[in-house]
Amino acid sequence: MHQYLVEQGYWSYIKRAHEHQPDLMAPEYATWEQDTSRIMYCLVTCVHDHMLGYIHEAKMPKEAWENLRKIFEENTTARKLQLC
Repeated sequence: MHQYLVEQGYWSYIKRAHEHQPDLMAPEYATWEQDTSRIMYCLVTCVHDHMLGYIHEAKMPKEAWENLRKIFEENTTARKLQLC
């Protein structure tokens, strides 16, 4: 997923460059909204159904990405058993 977001030019949305929503009347608002929707769609379609709850409430792509990153970085016994 990281490679895809970088290749499409969306990684900056994850790394905070586009963290703040532009003003509704600003010309870049439509592009920002379309890009964030595409990123969220990609994240939702690329994770297993049981992972959707972790990103469902996220309002921004960065928040969804961080939620997933935290889950996959956990190194607990329960997590290791789940991956087996």
